[in-house]
Amino acid sequence: FSAQAGECLSQYRPPGLAIERVIFAGLGASGDLTPERLRQAAGQSIRRAWHAQPGNAVLAIPDAPLPAKIPFDQAFEALAEGACLANHTMAAYKSKPKTTPLKSIRMLVANPASRANRALLNRIEKICRGTLMARDWVNLPANEKSPRDLAAKIIRASKSAGVATTLMDARQLRRLKMGALL
Repeated sequence: FSAQAGECLSQYRPPGLAIERVIFAGLGASGDLTPERLRQAAGQSIRRAWHAQPGNAVLAIPDAPLPAKIPFDQAFEALAEGACLANHTMAAYKSKPKTTPLKSIRMLVANPASRANRALLNRIEKICRGTLMARDWVNLPANEKSPRDLAAKIIRASKSAGVATTLMDARQLRRLKMGALL
């Protein structure tokens, strides 16, 4: 394991630990580290943790110093987003998925500032939930996402989130000079 970006190493039943598996994700050279690379590493690790039965994972964030260009809260956000977005599959049309998403992902952080990130984690979870909902809508078969059906799904989701929506027809869009949407 050379810890190159995109490289992962799984160690099963490591001695001295009461866990099934440890997954190490390579980040590459520290000078090349970006929030996007952290996001990708978290996502790859979570996908490797999937099994036939839903399980649990702990994403341990090392207490190692990050490059000065990446503040801790930005790194935390990238790791949480990567984990949350990777732990999803649209299985509605699969009869027997080979692997299933995890039941839970916990963030283990040694940094004392992490307690302040609870609000950030809640915000990230909401954003990821919305992103995953949009991905599911995009991946629906065409017969389930006619403009009317898709608009109804969006309005229902918006209402349940407390967001006001306005549905416009082509005439209203033309009047508002929103031709790019037509």
